[in-house]
Amino acid sequence: MLPMMYIDDCKSSIIQLLVAPAEVLLRRTYNLAAVSFTPEVLAEAIREFVPEFEITYKVDFRQKIADTWPNSLNDINARNDWGWRHHFEIRDLCKVMFDKLKPVYGDRMLSPKSRAVSC
Repeated sequence: MLPMMYIDDCKSSIIQLLVAPAEVLLRRTYNLAAVSFTPEVLAEAIREFVPEFEITYKVDFRQKIADTWPNSLNDINARNDWGWRHHFEIRDLCKVMFDKLKPVYGDRMLSPKSRAVSC
């Protein structure tokens, strides 16, 4: 599992931090956490929208970069100090993705040729 964050949550966190009263900011830096998932977990979430979706992937050189990332981030200080909360879970990410892609690709994104993804 790797920690991820939808861009709207990231933007929201910046605004929340900027408007937080100075007296509640007890640190100079804060960790933020949102969702964590594996390719399999993501594929399962996509299947809610495209039941026939299949994924295959082959780990490449970028995995060495990902292996240096932490498995999780502790954002308890941001949650306690200034009320940080993420809003987008993995299902929400998929819904936004399909809502944004459908006007561009229409039914082609759901065609049999596009249901299997190889990375």
